[in-house]
Amino acid sequence: MLATSLLACRSATSSGPSADRAVEEELILAQVFRYELRQFVEAPDHAVINPVCVAIISQGQLIDPAETLLRRVNAGVVKNSACPPATPVRLVAGPVEWIKTDDVRVKGSYQDRTTSTALEYRVAWESGAWACLGPIIGYDPL
Repeated sequence: MLATSLLACRSATSSGPSADRAVEEELILAQVFRYELRQFVEAPDHAVINPVCVAIISQGQLIDPAETLLRRVNAGVVKNSACPPATPVRLVAGPVEWIKTDDVRVKGSYQDRTTSTALEYRVAWESGAWACLGPIIGYDPL
């Protein structure tokens, strides 16, 4: 019985993402925030400037991420509504656009006191987990 349940668990996780998109979207957004932290916020020694405020865009509204998502990202991130007015850094992600069951696009942005950058990221299911592959670079030949 135990071997059967272990096998069922193993095959469910190795075959692809779950059908529950709400659960998957939290994992996807966590990957985008981690990527943005590495891309924009981490110092050369991998220390993170604190506080880093994070928010999600859902149905056109800026909302706080769930506590479970905050824990998945990094101990130094704070939900947007708890940030002081002079927040040094704000990361925003969302919404998730499903291209296929194992491939999504997510808009993201970085804002500090002097700059703002908006990008779109590709996140794919690879080796049994979601991985942010980086920003999508478009080419416009005029």
